[in-house]
Amino acid sequence: WERNRDEFLYNVQELINTISENNVDEEESQEQTRITKDAAVLLIYAAISDTGEIVITRSLSGMSVAGGQWNFVDPEGNAREEARWEAVIEELEAFGLIEAVSYKRQIFKVTHSGFTIADDLNGELHIDCNNSPDVYLHE
Repeated sequence: WERNRDEFLYNVQELINTISENNVDEEESQEQTRITKDAAVLLIYAAISDTGEIVITRSLSGMSVAGGQWNFVDPEGNAREEARWEAVIEELEAFGLIEAVSYKRQIFKVTHSGFTIADDLNGELHIDCNNSPDVYLHE
């Protein structure tokens, strides 16, 4: 009896561990598939443009991140503003939605997955790329 009981308890514990691991994996995968609003807006603007590019320039006066015809970095921005947009670029690249096409990592192209996601997001957010992105970023 004790051997059967111990085997049963062991199997129950294994089942509980398996279920717990699966639930954690599902929660993590759902969290990992969400992108921030900043990333979504930049991706949509880049995908709508003729070139599908995001161009980053750095100078003594600061940084600019251009998606389409718009600069996303506040011209009077500070280090915090620049870090915000660098994180957005890293996020989009980590999800495989953009890829660097210059060795200095100044030009990024929207990938096929990026175009698909941008189309889906734009269907939800209804962004008019003729308007400044500030309209959508500060809502």
